[in-house]
Amino acid sequence: EKQKFTEAKRLASLRGGQAKKRQRVEKQNDILSRANSEITQISSHELFLLGVVLYWAEGAKEKEHRPGSRFDFSNMDPKMIQIMLAWLLKVCKIRKNMIIFNIFLHQTHKNRVSEVRRYWSKITGFPVSNFTSIYWKKNILKTNRKNTGEKYHGVLKIKVKRSSELVRKIAGWSEGIFEKVIKC
Repeated sequence: EKQKFTEAKRLASLRGGQAKKRQRVEKQNDILSRANSEITQISSHELFLLGVVLYWAEGAKEKEHRPGSRFDFSNMDPKMIQIMLAWLLKVCKIRKNMIIFNIFLHQTHKNRVSEVRRYWSKITGFPVSNFTSIYWKKNILKTNRKNTGEKYHGVLKIKVKRSSELVRKIAGWSEGIFEKVIKC
């Protein structure tokens, strides 16, 4: 009798947990949908600002001890990579042949190199032949990595040849944004 009650209680708890999860997923989807609809057209000026701020956050900065730095932007988020490429091509008018890529991948994914190259080629719209430079990240055996599955495609670095002037402009644009926001 007691075992039946305990099992019934366990099953009821599972059903309750599943119902709460469904409610949470529905609420999350509703929030995402409403938030998405709040974004209307993106003007070219807004795209300009978006790119500057993304680079300011994620791009390599010129250092006093290393003048003449080139444009380097690294990320593993495919959407962020696509936005940065759109910014380079549409706003900065960078020619495609001036853009090069590096992939940073954990050593445990050596058997997936072809797949990873095809993935980044599809994301960027550049041919697979543009993804020849791969740098291997050493794995620390005791880490609890979440990026071990087939959804992991490493980090992509976008580089622009002969771009130290662009990097300096971005620094100036970033400073201009900072000044305008702080003075508001």
